[in-house]
Amino acid sequence: MTVPLVPYVAGGEGALVTRAQTGDTLAADLLVRRYTRHANYLASRYYLLGADQDDVQQEALLGILAAIRSYRPEHGLPFGPFADFVIRRKLQQAVTVANRQKHRQLTDAVNPDITLADGDTVSLIDLL
Repeated sequence: MTVPLVPYVAGGEGALVTRAQTGDTLAADLLVRRYTRHANYLASRYYLLGADQDDVQQEALLGILAAIRSYRPEHGLPFGPFADFVIRRKLQQAVTVANRQKHRQLTDAVNPDITLADGDTVSLIDLL
């Protein structure tokens, strides 16, 4: 017999989200665990310039947390599709920011310190 990874909660996902929004960390943890696999799948479809896959997965997890925070059941959309939408939007936003090249000068900058063969560090300005 297999044990479910995420236990069933009375009242369904809507009740779980409401509990998480009111500060129930256990409810938030259950929702994050429930949607982590889907978030990682979505993250695997994106590439961030200058980042590794763990960074992309972290952006997807932040999407889950944003979905929990902003979900409103009175709008009539179930939490699952809403979370999917928010995670995708968060990942697209991260790609847009990464491609903006706003911090390109910092990324492409040359380190002014040079390490010599004996382990000493010398400033490039001192060498000039």
